[in-house]
Amino acid sequence: MAPKYSVEMLAIFKTNKNIGMLILYVSLGMTGFAVLLRLPKFFKERILYSRFSKFQGSFLSYRAQIINRTEIEKPFPQVLCSKKISQIYLFLLPIYKIIRFKVPLTGGLLLGQLLLMTVYMIGLIVLSIFKNTDHKASVLNHRRFAAIAIAQLPLLVTLTMKNSPIDFLIGGSYKKSNVFHRFLGRMVFTFGLIHGVLQLRKQLIRKRPFRLVKAPLTGIIALCALLLMVLTGLRFIRKNLYQLFLVAHIVGYVTAIVALWMHTPATQPYLAFVIAVIGFDFLVTIIKSRFKRAIFTAMPDGLTRIEVQGINNGWRPGQHVYIRVLRARFFFEKHPFTIANAPSSSSPHGSTNYMLLVVKAVGDFTKRIHKIGQAPQKPSEFLVDINDDKTVQKPEFKNNFDNFNEAVSGITHYVIVDGPYGSSFTDLTKYKNVLLCAGGSGFTYCMTALEDIVGEAARGGRSITRNIVLVWSLREPAMLESFESTLVNTIAVGFAKNINIDFRLFITTQAGSNFRPKLLPKTIIKISTQKPDLYQIVDELIDSQSNIFIEDIVGVEDGRRCGSGLGIGVCGPVNMVDQMKDVVLKLDTERFRQAGGVTLHSECFGF
Repeated sequence: MAPKYSVEMLAIFKTNKNIGMLILYVSLGMTGFAVLLRLPKFFKERILYSRFSKFQGSFLSYRAQIINRTEIEKPFPQVLCSKKISQIYLFLLPIYKIIRFKVPLTGGLLLGQLLLMTVYMIGLIVLSIFKNTDHKASVLNHRRFAAIAIAQLPLLVTLTMKNSPIDFLIGGSYKKSNVFHRFLGRMVFTFGLIHGVLQLRKQLIRKRPFRLVKAPLTGIIALCALLLMVLTGLRFIRKNLYQLFLVAHIVGYVTAIVALWMHTPATQPYLAFVIAVIGFDFLVTIIKSRFKRAIFTAMPDGLTRIEVQGINNGWRPGQHVYIRVLRARFFFEKHPFTIANAPSSSSPHGSTNYMLLVVKAVGDFTKRIHKIGQAPQKPSEFLVDINDDKTVQKPEFKNNFDNFNEAVSGITHYVIVDGPYGSSFTDLTKYKNVLLCAGGSGFTYCMTALEDIVGEAARGGRSITRNIVLVWSLREPAMLESFESTLVNTIAVGFAKNINIDFRLFITTQAGSNFRPKLLPKTIIKISTQKPDLYQIVDELIDSQSNIFIEDIVGVEDGRRCGSGLGIGVCGPVNMVDQMKDVVLKLDTERFRQAGGVTLHSECFGF
């Protein structure tokens, strides 16, 4: 028999339900607002100027080809040199600098993120005490905090999706929304815990025995599952025990959803949405996953070259894929790796039929990957036998690395490739001047971007880049050997297309004092044993472009010079990425104006 409630309690229940729906609608509204702000960018990058569509022959592809031919008739289109555009850009610049300020003692939170979280948390507190200050009502109304907790679950889960429609529309990466996901997870647990404590307090006040019947038992199980995810989501666990973090979240999600579904019927509409979101993400992941053959080759300095055969298009520089090796010790693990070559449609080396990954052996999984590629040094005359793990010898691969013996053979395995993922709106071919900066194995991103820029120019595409500064900081020079042959070919194509490429190598150990490249001529590479001064490099690049490209000065009434846009891409450890962000934020409005605008794309190691 259903319990009977007073009119007062029924009114409280209705208010709780309305507050839960309000939180859901506000979450959807904020998400929709963010999407609306990015729709012009989405329309421009995804439809008009898309160079990466896999749907050849469609109307959108045809439209893009027409626009590309129109752009080619103007060899050097202007970027952000119009006074009208510059004024808007420069007006918003100080605001952007403020919200991008990194707040000390917050674990790396930006001021904008911290303000948004603070406003959100204050809103939750206000909703939790709204019409809930009467002593009697507040004791009975433990459901208010449960309603607030459960209403946040749809947004919480949506922010974890790798295949989120939101990320597709705004062009962002699911990794960048993780900071808000972790914050929401802690809010859900906190309000769920308050709900449980108030429920227990009510039982004690009424002097009723606490019985583990269905509702209390499932509630405790759900709270324990949430606590497990909160604890394993701490930075130390994520960084050092990633597999524990991953398994705990999978188990925690399933347990929490089942327990909350059984806890009370009021949670089921929200959980139905959560289940639909998870199901959608899982379905898209299956659709995007491909079963392919991959060649693993051990390279110098603990690197492993992975050629995934049969995939040659559909990604942008900076994007990554998840790899699952179909082998006993690897089958239950998949890890993300940045794609290290440009798609075939923009490759400067002609048509290719593989996607390249270069993996640094730093953890247990990547060290085992490196062991896979350690094949006998003697070349093989036969084709690969998958079952016997025999050596495979690719003639074109041998030609690229015949200057050293570390990479003349490879081992083939089948893999499942899931992706690509990551930011998809950054196109460095739109900038006359480009700075590519890498730390260690982060050079994979820079290599992809360099190939993409040069390849677009070589194929008569939309690339307007005429000046590239390539900065690479590393500890051991042996890592250069893994990229040297490709670098030589790419730089040669770039020079043939009148693209100036300034390659600066910073070797931060004693090994760099006597190092000389085997293939790269001294005229195109500068070697230093110091750490790169990023501020000086950016400053020099802005000065050089504002002096060299005088023909690009348009729309500036006061006669001051305006460059043609500076695109910066950086990939490496956290310190390097943060330093580059600080360099860009410290540029004053005059330097931004001289550059014609500055765009920064960053990729960082770790999770």
